[in-house]
Amino acid sequence: MQIYVNFVDKFECSKRIEIIKYTFLLFFIQLKIKKMLKKLVFILCLCAVHGAFAQMTTLEGYVYESKNRGYLNQVKVMVLESSSGIVKAETETNKDGFFTVEIPAGVEYRVGASKGMFLPKDESVVTKAGEKAFVKIEMNRKPGYLMDITLAEKRIGDLIPVDGLDGLNGVRFEVYNNTTGKEVFHNDSTSSTNVQFQMEQGNHYTYLIRKKGYFSKRVEAYVNVKGCILCIDGIDNVTPGVTDNLTSGSGFKEGVLLANLELQPLKVGNSIKINNIYYDLGSAALRPESKKELDKLTLALRDNPYINVELGSHTDARGDLASNLNLSQRRAESVVEYLVRYGKIDEKRLTAQGYGESKLVNRCADGVQCAEDEHQVNRRTELKILSIDENKIMEYSLPEIIRNESMEKTVQEIQKSDVIEVKDGEAMPDDLKRYIEEQNKGKQEPKPTPPTATKTEKTKVDFKKINEQAKAEVKNEAKSEEKTEVKTVVEEKTATPTITETVEKIKKVETPIVKNNSKMVVEKEVKTSTSTKKVQTLATDYSGYMVEILSNPKPLGGTNEIFSRFDNITIEASTKNVIYYAGSFQKLVDVEQFYVNEVRTRYPKAEIVRFAKGKRVK
Repeated sequence: MQIYVNFVDKFECSKRIEIIKYTFLLFFIQLKIKKMLKKLVFILCLCAVHGAFAQMTTLEGYVYESKNRGYLNQVKVMVLESSSGIVKAETETNKDGFFTVEIPAGVEYRVGASKGMFLPKDESVVTKAGEKAFVKIEMNRKPGYLMDITLAEKRIGDLIPVDGLDGLNGVRFEVYNNTTGKEVFHNDSTSSTNVQFQMEQGNHYTYLIRKKGYFSKRVEAYVNVKGCILCIDGIDNVTPGVTDNLTSGSGFKEGVLLANLELQPLKVGNSIKINNIYYDLGSAALRPESKKELDKLTLALRDNPYINVELGSHTDARGDLASNLNLSQRRAESVVEYLVRYGKIDEKRLTAQGYGESKLVNRCADGVQCAEDEHQVNRRTELKILSIDENKIMEYSLPEIIRNESMEKTVQEIQKSDVIEVKDGEAMPDDLKRYIEEQNKGKQEPKPTPPTATKTEKTKVDFKKINEQAKAEVKNEAKSEEKTEVKTVVEEKTATPTITETVEKIKKVETPIVKNNSKMVVEKEVKTSTSTKKVQTLATDYSGYMVEILSNPKPLGGTNEIFSRFDNITIEASTKNVIYYAGSFQKLVDVEQFYVNEVRTRYPKAEIVRFAKGKRVK
């Protein structure tokens, strides 16, 4: 009995202890909850008090360019609390330069504005409860010039009345900074007919504008570089003009250039007149002043590598019909030769065609009295589109095009010097290395030629008559065309080993190109030792044309460069000097072409000489 009672007492005691424990735990939890509720009430009270004092307000503003040049869109606006520097709001201006944000009132703020082509600017503003805040921000352009271009289609025919330009959008517009070597602007398809780009001081920019169905257009802009404070090449009219910008009080540092850039429609069969191509009277040799226009044509063909063209030459109606046809054909061929030889345009893209007087553009036919300026209109050279490969229009990006042009220029310099030298510790560029590998692919090193041996491999060039029937009518025309071929050979140099590593030699052989009814014929290379060059004395009965290269009181040594450049030198010993001639021609036009293409640049004092039975004829 006693044992049972003790057990029950112990059980009851343990139960009471548990109850007391849980009671204290519950009391503790209730106490924590009360404290938390008090804190929550306190925080809510603080928020209510703060809300009563920190009301929100609206901040509005405009951003505009200095000198009242207009409001600026897409300007990034940032609102910072002045005391803490914490950003309270960010936005961007609309097309009218306007922005608006909601921020707490009663605080001082700094409102900053930034846009790529402008110097950053900020203004202070204090907001008040119940009142809108307003701020105006004036921004200054970075030193340089804003190029503001309107893109349009070029009108065909000056007499077509127009109320305005036919604007173009969907244009690929690219800008490359040649000074930094980086692309700085790219738009594959413009949504507007207007494009703007900020040009900074000390930079040379290239613009390339392309659209299917139109000639590609390139613009070069120099901003205080290469002796140009501001030079724009490729746009005809810039307003306000360059002079206006430079004298507007900007200190040659800033300005806005407004330009209309017109793209020429590109259609098969379209003809475009090429101005300022000049020849001497009755001659097919290009005059020096034609070079600038032909260089522009070269650039246009380079920028449009997807077209094949015809170069057509036209004469006025004066003179013999057959003679005009013959003359125009030779003139067209002279243009093609220049583009191939100096412009490095692929000859397969070019066709020469002479039309004589068959396509007059006005009333000045045979028997019609016309003023000289009316006849001049008919004496023209035209470019006609023969075919277009539109798949190649966007084949390369502007950086790729410029990189390829730079490589070509480097290769031409290498060809002039014959030797590539790489300084110690430097590597040859990969693209140049690939070029050399392609040039040497499949080639074997030629065997050395003995000093007394002469290699005389030749390609005989025969001229076809442009029009057999027409030439038969030309008075005093020779029954057959004879021409002694003249070859220009550059003696292969041998580099002397130095500290610099001679990586490779690229040989340059200038070969005269002769046209045969619009088809190019190129003479093969002839390597001849200078010790065995053929030098002949002027025959006493010689009649024809030669080019006098130079005269000297004493005979020249065998190492003189004229013996390596020309392999048929003729000598005439006068009482005072020994005169050296190159070439031998029966026709004036042939010697003129030889003189222009092969002699004039290197020997500016050279002159064409006519002989009759061994005597010089003035």
